Amino acid sequence: MDGLIDSITVRVVSADFDALYEELQQLGQGGFGSVFAGCRKEDRLPVAIKHIPMAKVTMTQETVEGRLTDFPLEVSLMLRAAEDRPDPGAPGTVVLLLDWFQLDQELILVQERPSACVDLLSYMDSKGGRLQEQDAKMILHQVVEGIQGLHSRGVLHRDIKPENLLVETGSGTPRVRVIDLGCGCRHNSGVYSEFSGTASYIPPEWFTLQSYRADPMTVWQLGVLLYELLTGDVPFQTSGQIIWKMVPCIKSNISPNCKDFLKRCLNKRAGGRLALGALLHHPWLL
Repeated sequence: MDGLIDSITVRVVSADFDALYEELQQLGQGGFGSVFAGCRKEDRLPVAIKHIPMAKVTMTQETVEGRLTDFPLEVSLMLRAAEDRPDPGAPGTVVLLLDWFQLDQELILVQERPSACVDLLSYMDSKGGRLQEQDAKMILHQVVEGIQGLHSRGVLHRDIKPENLLVETGSGTPRVRVIDLGCGCRHNSGVYSEFSGTASYIPPEWFTLQSYRADPMTVWQLGVLLYELLTGDVPFQTSGQIIWKMVPCIKSNISPNCKDFLKRCLNKRAGGRLALGALLHHPWLL
């Protein structure tokens, strides 16, 4: 980790953002900041530029040049997510952090911007608001691979939803990339007592116990994502529905294996869900 941090902070200390990057149209805005299209001036490389007010930046500690130093958590997570990846652009991987600037009032993250891509929500809209089962299967398989890769590198996303997934449409088979680790944290096998993410994707144990474990929470979010891919809607809107309501029936025809996968991801009891490591071995995703 030390080497990754050192290699990317050299530019941060010495570089002037305006001299290096051209900022273009706004791509999106959320609770944690704004994202703009842009390009690197030296070679016109397309980039995405994320502005986060420093008041909303969570800090952590990392060892930099042999010393413990306060460090933006999202930067740390993005560097960990890319560590030792043989192909950082493979399906399911997090978009790369290219540069970052910690200014007085804001943190600026400069990330790669894949060509011919849209977020998954826009991709669903282009398909009529929901996906056919085979398309949903292709998308979810890539997401599961990507999330498992994040966990293996010590990164927990916590906000898996269509808006945080990019679909590259420039090739025959759409490729999915993960974005936005703003709600993320370090992955571990212990119990978490803090949550950051989207309300309709929160697992029931958070509302009943005010705690959760990383992998069962993630499997729940993947189940919510699959339901949304297939129907265009999330299965639960309120905390009461998340705790008590059965998984709504999907009116369109889906296979028995898909139904089984969905129900086993959305089991109200965390211990009754499929294990994250077993998802790709389920008959539906084989």
